[in-house]
Amino acid sequence: MKKLHIVGCSPRSGTTLMHELITTCFDITKFYSHEKSIFRIDHIDEGVICSKHPQEIMYIKKLLKVDKSLYVIYMLRDPRDVVSSSHKNSISKYYIDFHTWSEYEKLSPDLIEHPRFLLIRYEDLVNQPEKAQQLIATKFPFLKQNYSFQDYHLHAKPSKGSTAALNGLRPISNKSIGAWKNNKPRIKQQVTLHPSMLNHLIRTGYEKNSKWFTKLSNTNPYEENRSVQPLSIFSRKFKFRIFRKVLSYSFNLLRHSLRKGIYS
Repeated sequence: MKKLHIVGCSPRSGTTLMHELITTCFDITKFYSHEKSIFRIDHIDEGVICSKHPQEIMYIKKLLKVDKSLYVIYMLRDPRDVVSSSHKNSISKYYIDFHTWSEYEKLSPDLIEHPRFLLIRYEDLVNQPEKAQQLIATKFPFLKQNYSFQDYHLHAKPSKGSTAALNGLRPISNKSIGAWKNNKPRIKQQVTLHPSMLNHLIRTGYEKNSKWFTKLSNTNPYEENRSVQPLSIFSRKFKFRIFRKVLSYSFNLLRHSLRKGIYS
């Protein structure tokens, strides 16, 4: 069995789109209608199982060590578009704060060179879906292609949850790239609250320098300081939770292997 789990730099990073593309355009033995924790997926003896959960990047480094059947796609997206993105079901106009993006994204550099970890930029995916699909197929050769990413909307049958997250089923489009330019007060607010955003944009290659921010000098920051997602996720209590869940995952792997050995 191969497990393909999709995570992201944050919610609103493109994990739902990637999940729909993978489960529609590749031959997947089992998948879930929307979000599913890696700790709650089923065990199958043969084939490929696909799941996605944008927040679970914090577990991946340890899980890749204990589970040789696990493969991971990590979605990276311009934080300006992330923090200015909304969700159809959210009670607030904006879904997450930059602090959430930075806490998730800082975990990816240690994983970039791992042979079972693949970083895909959201911008590359929607600009060149065929190239992104070829990259995935090359990195994970156990995947058998059924359809092209470009035509996924002709074959996809997303759940209500996925449809809401995608804001509707439609052809892949790059129109959301740079959407932050229509939300300048929100960006001014986020940089004011989190100045490190300027350096993160340079480090991740979304900007060469900070000159772009001077164009917001006459923009008043957005006043409402509330996002749907919490500001901080990595408390000491949460770190202990990571250890406990990974340990439980390891025991479940061992138990399944022993059971499989007995009945094979």
